[in-house]
Order: sequence, then structure tokens, then C-alpha cells
Amino acid sequence: MSRWGFIASIFSIVSAFCVLVFFASSMSPLLVQKLSDLDAKQLARKSALALRTEFDLPGELSPQRLDPIEYFVDQFVMKAKLADYSEQEVWSPLGIDEADHFGSVSGYSVFTRFGQLTIAGGQPKMRDLTNKLFADKVRASIQDGRTRLFALPLDGLQAGQAPVAVLIPLERLGMPRGVVSIEIVRHPVGHLMVRGVQFSSHMTSVVLVVLAFFVLALLSYWGRQRRIAERQAIRLADYDSLTGLPNRRKFRRDIDAALQQARWEDRNFNLISLDVDSFKQVNDFYGHEAGDRLLIVAARRLNATIGKLGQVYRLSGDEFMAICWADGHPTPAEMVAQFLEIMPMPITTDHARFTATMCVGSALCPADGRTIEELTKCADLALYDAKAKGAGQYVEFTQALQTAQDDRYLLQRELEVALDTNSLEVAFQPLVRSTDRCVTGFEALARWPHPRLGAVSPGVFIPLAESTGLIEQLTEQMLYMACRAALHWPNHMIVAVNISPVLLRSEDFVHNIAQILEQTGLPAQRLEVEITEGIFVYDTERVVGHLQALRALGVQVAMDDFGTGYSSLNYLTRLPISKLKIDKSFVDRLGKDKANDAVVSCVVGLAKTLGIATTAEGVETEGQAQLLRAAGCDYFQGYLFGRPTVDPTATIIASRNDVARAERPSAVKSNLAASHVA
Repeated sequence: MSRWGFIASIFSIVSAFCVLVFFASSMSPLLVQKLSDLDAKQLARKSALALRTEFDLPGELSPQRLDPIEYFVDQFVMKAKLADYSEQEVWSPLGIDEADHFGSVSGYSVFTRFGQLTIAGGQPKMRDLTNKLFADKVRASIQDGRTRLFALPLDGLQAGQAPVAVLIPLERLGMPRGVVSIEIVRHPVGHLMVRGVQFSSHMTSVVLVVLAFFVLALLSYWGRQRRIAERQAIRLADYDSLTGLPNRRKFRRDIDAALQQARWEDRNFNLISLDVDSFKQVNDFYGHEAGDRLLIVAARRLNATIGKLGQVYRLSGDEFMAICWADGHPTPAEMVAQFLEIMPMPITTDHARFTATMCVGSALCPADGRTIEELTKCADLALYDAKAKGAGQYVEFTQALQTAQDDRYLLQRELEVALDTNSLEVAFQPLVRSTDRCVTGFEALARWPHPRLGAVSPGVFIPLAESTGLIEQLTEQMLYMACRAALHWPNHMIVAVNISPVLLRSEDFVHNIAQILEQTGLPAQRLEVEITEGIFVYDTERVVGHLQALRALGVQVAMDDFGTGYSSLNYLTRLPISKLKIDKSFVDRLGKDKANDAVVSCVVGLAKTLGIATTAEGVETEGQAQLLRAAGCDYFQGYLFGRPTVDPTATIIASRNDVARAERPSAVKSNLAASHVA
């Protein structure tokens, strides 16, 4: 129950109490009236009992019929006990004991069913049925057999006295149908009011006691519920509802305590960071129910192994932490090894059965850090290195990991500066036709002349740009510079630019390329984008859509490093590819491995069948060029024909001269032939 709910309950109780007190106070006049009427009936019943005894009538007086209020007053106010009156005490209807009553019998009359007076005693005022109202009451009692009261005139009585006639059917006295009218003079009601008020006070006291008990019970219940809610709130605040493990909030408190304990007692402990491998894939393929089941099972297995040396925590998602004391046996490394052995055991749900692994990173306190931030950072670095090595790996933190992280972070900052200042360069490597060795274009390659490190390898800064989100900015700069440079080349030459698979997930990919072509003025037919087989790990339908849109613009598409990744012949029929680039690893083994030569021949033959051109990468010897030419390869690229250079002008001029020399003998032969004919 909330605080406002409790206040509302108390308000309701107080309101109910006020209503009951008001009701009890207003009941006093009603109680007085009912008290007086019931007293008259009780006294009349005694007189009727005396009449039955005096006339020796058979049978017994029938039970008294009371309405609910009269019954209530009779039980709790009058407390009458007619059974206590013996026949000797009530033999005279006018001489009965009236000490316990508020009136006295002044007379009685008995009427038959025909309205005739048969017996009379005392001084009754109603000896006949001339009074219409009295006659109606008598007839009504004869018909339904109920006792009735009739108010008599006040003639000759003192002020405050109230005479009344009680009409009791004779059937209750064992006589034929008729009515006995017992007239009673009631005393003034002042003392009746006192008793009514006393009863109201008693009733109010009872209500107060009941309400007090109810309030105490409610307070007790509310207090108990509040304690339960507080315990639940504390547990929800400190524990994960899914796995039951302590959460990040409790982890912060516990690691503070562990650091203090380690400092005071000169002890060591390991902070272990764990992460589920491919957790998103489990959720996507098997559903969130399987993902939850995986987390629950992982928590149990962690508690059964690593948890023996300390405490395991779930921080968020599939991220776990553990604090394990390292000065005992078994060691944390041994428990981690035990956990990594049992974690791949199958996990079963109602609809699936699968396996999962976890990567683990560990940092030692105080050797690797003395604060929460230092230890968490070191453990996370070890975890990242473990995930980079593959699934189910365990890595302990070393200073080399920190150095590599610092270097990577510094290089990232410097790459951002280089992109902002346009410090990157584009180098161009020629693409030559296999038949005449004529240069048909250049491949644009990103180069980073670093002021501190010198030339940084693309194998270093390209993956860094992909992992840090800088690849889009880098690619746009390379595209712009390459397209702008290609405007100064002969019109038949193309420029090829590598595109990262990450960019193909962007909705603006095609729009950005079209915008760069428009800004530079380069015809779309002179641009060739090179993609790798890594694009197939992403949304294939989206990739196909982007590439088809590029082909619609006129841009050529080449498959780079074919045969080294996720190759599938199905992709060659689905993707709008205009060229296949045979990877350097196949070219290096030409003439040395028959199987390799067969693969190259098959790729070239398949491409020709599909109408796709082929380019061999990494051609460095004339022998390789001859073998590729014999296999039917269309284009070459490699150090044999030119190294990447920032200014390809010399290569273009040399290519023009080669073409001119090749064309000159043909022209001479044509002239000689013409002269001979003449």
C-alpha cells in the first residue's frame, strides 16, 4: 500500500466513525420511542399471562413477534426474561410487579370476533368499538393475529403520561378468535431518554473500540506491507530480476569494499569481465526467450565455478563481472578455465537447443590498478583482446594491452585531425590491358603520410576508420580526390576506388556517390567501385539494391579479392558485377601449384561465360603475366607495370608513347602495301 493509499484509508475510517457517531446520537429519540412501545408490550404480555392463569386456559402464550429494531432493543436494552415470572407472581392481571417497567396496567377488555365485550377489568377506556380507529385496530389484529398498539385519549391524566392499549389476539391465549385490549398508562419519558442516551453512549464506545481495533489492524498490515515493499525495492535496486545476480549498483558498493579490504589486509583479488559471444545472433535467430534462457544458464554456471571464489554480477545485457579473491586455491584462472569448459554445454528451451560461449578478461588488484576505474578499464581491455582472438577465449591483462590501446586511441585522434585537414593522399596504381600492355586506368589507394610515424599502412588506418565510424568521411575524401584527378587523364581511362562493406549499409550510399560525380564533373562510366566479399555478411538485399542503383547511374562494379572470402557462384548471377579481380594469393602460386592454376583458369573461364572481365592483382613477374595471358585474363595490375604513385602523369605519358610506337609499324606496313599495289 502506498503512502497516499494509507492516508486515504485513514480518512475513510475517520469519516465512517463520524457518520456512525452521528447515527448513534440521532438514534436516541427513536430508541426512546421503541423502548416505550416495547415496554408496554412486555407489560401487556405479563398481564395476558396472568389472564390465562386466572381463567385456567389451556395452551401457552405464543412467542412475541418483533420488528428488527424492537428485537434489537429487546435483546440489548430491555433484557426481558418472561420465563422468570411464575404463575403465583402473575395470577392478578392488575397486580403484577411493575418495578422494571415504565408504566402500569389501568384495565383490560376482551372482545370476541364479532366485536362484543365479554370480560372487562379495572378502568378501561375502550369498552366498546364505537371508536372507529380503535375498531380498525381490533379487526386488524383479529385477522392477522399480530399484536398492535393504540394510543388512548389523555382525558384526566397528568401531563407527560401517555396511555396506550395493547391489542393481543386471543388465539395466543388458547381462546377462540378475538382480542384482549390491555390498557397501560405510561410514565413520563424523561428517564427513558436517559436510558436511550446511555445506550447511545455505550454503542458509541463499542464503535470506538471496533474502529480502534480496525485501525490498529490496518496499521499493522500497512507496516508489514511497507516492510515487504521496502525489502522488494532494495532487492530490485541491488539485484537483477532475470538472473537473480547482483546488479551494477551493488557491484559498485562491493568493489569499493573489496578495495578497502585488499588495502587493509594486503590481499589480492581479480576483477573478471565476461561477455557472451554472438548474443545478438541468438536473440535474432531463436528469439528473446532463448536469449533470456542463455543469460540464466550462464549466471548459474558462473555461480557454480567462478562464484565459489567471490561474487558474480550482471551489469547489463550480456555483460557480467566477478570479484574473485586470488590468494587461495583454486586460483581464479583455474576457475575460469573450468567455466569455459562447461559453458559450451547445450542449452535447451521449449523450442530450441543451442550452444554458446563467453569471452573472459581479467585484471589483478593491486598489480593492474588500485581504483574502480583502473581495474574496470584493464579488465575490459583484456576482454576486448579475448573477443578479438575468437569465441571462448580468456586473456589476462598485461601492460602491452594498455600500450596498444593508448597507441590506437592516439592514432584515432590523429586520423580525425588528418581527415579534418585533408592530410590524406591518393596514390594511383596502373591497370593495363593484357593484350597490348596499354594503361586503361588507375586504382586509387589511400595513403597517410604521418608526420610522426611516416607512411602509415592502409592495413592499419582503414580498419581503424571502419571501427570508429570515420570510414565514410575517409571514403568521400578519397572518391572526391580520385574523381577530380581522373578529369586530367585521357577519356578512355577509368579510376577504381575501394568501398568498405560498412558503407553499403548506409541508405545515402548511392546518393553520396552521385553527388561527388556531379561536383567533380566526372562521367559515371569512368568510375569503378571495388567491393569485397565481406559485403555478404550484411543485408544482401540492400547490397544488391545499392549496386543496381550504381549500375543504373553508369558506374562500373568490380569484385575485389575474389576467392578469398564468402565466395558464392550464386552472387555472380545476382550482383550487377562488371569485373572480377583475382586475388594476389592465387597469382603468387601460378606455375607452382597445378590445383591453383586450375582454379585461376576456371575463374577466368567462368567470368568469360558470364560476360565479366577479369583483372589479376599483384602481377610482379613476366612469367606470371604470360601464364595469365594464356589463361585469358583481360587486365593486369602489379609492380611489373607500375607502383602506386601520387602523380601518375609519367605513367600516362609512357603509355601514350607505347601506343604510338605500337601504331607506327602498323602505319608503315599499310603504306608499303599501298605502294606495292600501285
